[in-house]
Amino acid sequence: MITVSPDTFPLAQVFTISRGSKAEARVLTVRVTRGGVTGWGECVPYPRYGDTLERVVAQISALPEGITREAVQTALPALAGAADIPLAGEPAAGLPGDVLRLRPDLVVAEAKLRAAHARIGASLAEYWPKISLMGLVGQQTNALASFASGSATVLQGAAGLRWRLFDFGRVDAEVAIARGRQREALAAWRGAVLAAGAQVEGGFVELAARRQAYAAAGQQAGDLARAYVRAKVAFQAGEISRDDLRMAELAMQDGEDAAVTARLALARAKTISFLTRRAPRAVWRMLSLN
Repeated sequence: MITVSPDTFPLAQVFTISRGSKAEARVLTVRVTRGGVTGWGECVPYPRYGDTLERVVAQISALPEGITREAVQTALPALAGAADIPLAGEPAAGLPGDVLRLRPDLVVAEAKLRAAHARIGASLAEYWPKISLMGLVGQQTNALASFASGSATVLQGAAGLRWRLFDFGRVDAEVAIARGRQREALAAWRGAVLAAGAQVEGGFVELAARRQAYAAAGQQAGDLARAYVRAKVAFQAGEISRDDLRMAELAMQDGEDAAVTARLALARAKTISFLTRRAPRAVWRMLSLN
C-alpha cells in the first residue's frame, strides 16, 4: 500500500535567498507498506521547477499498488518530466500598460517629446520684450573714518529692454521649426508605443499559450508514464506481448520529449516577456535567431 501525506514544518528562522523568503517547509511523506514492513521517504516539491504538492501527490497516487522496484525506477523519470529546465519567475505583474511604462525606449521617447514641447514655449517667448533690472550698492569716501557712514553709501540702478521687434520673421521661423520638431517627436513616440505594445502583447499571448501547452504536455507525459507502468505489470502477468510493452515505452519516451520541449518553449517565452519590459533590443536580436 502506498500513502502520501503533506506536512508543514515551521522553520526556526526565516530562510532567505535571492528568489525570496520562506518561514516554513512543506514536505510530502510517502509510506509504502508491504509484507508487514513499512518504509517511508520525504520530498519537497519546488515551484521554481514547475512542481506543486498537489501535482506530486497526484503522480504518486496514480502508481499501482503492486508496482515493483524496477517499475518504479522506470516511472520516476517520467514523474520528474522536464523539471531539469529552470523557469524564470513571472515577468510582468499588473496590466500591460504598466509594463509599457517601464520600458526604457518609451521613457526616452516621452522625454524627447516633452523637451520638444518645451522648446515651442521657449520660441514663443521671443515675441515678448524682455526687461532686465540691475542694482549696485557700494561705499565711496575719501576719509576712512566716514567709510561706514550713510553719506558714503552709493546706490545705483539700471533697467534694460530687449525686444526683437524688427526680427519677428526669424522668430516665426524658429517657432515653426520648434513645432515641426515637436511633431516629429510625437510621431516617434507614437511609433515607439505601437511597437512596444505589439511586443508586450505578443509576449503575453505567447506566454499564455506556452503555459497551456506545457500543462497539457505534462499531463500527457504523466498519463503515458502511468500507461507504461500498467503495461509492464500486464506484461509480467502475461497479458500483453513484448511488442506491446515496447510500444508503450516508446509512447512514454515521446511524451517525455514533448514535455521537455514544451518546458523549453515556456522558459523562452518567459525570458522574452521579461526582456520586452527591460531590454527591447535584445528581444529583437533573440527573435531574429529563431
